[in-house]
Amino acid sequence: MNIHNWSGEHWARSKAWTAKGRDLSDGYFTRRGYSLALWKSADGIDWKLAKHPFVANPSTIHWTDGHAEKLEALERPQVLQEDGWPVARF
Repeated sequence: MNIHNWSGEHWARSKAWTAKGRDLSDGYFTRRGYSLALWKSADGIDWKLAKHPFVANPSTIHWTDGHAEKLEALERPQVLQEDGWPVARF
């Protein structure tokens, strides 16, 4: 298994953990090639691959203004919080 750059969050109010990692082994976990894979845990110790593990891959983003942008790499996603609650991932 070749997973790098884990990004994990814990939301005490929801009692859930999630983590995203780069699946660098040609999509061993996602079956979608080089991509981000999603993992879940109830306690932060015992991790399971999410039911739908594919998060994203470096392909093309189609923006709302109609233009497209080709991505060359994946970076660790971040979470924007307001008052301790997640509001967006970027």
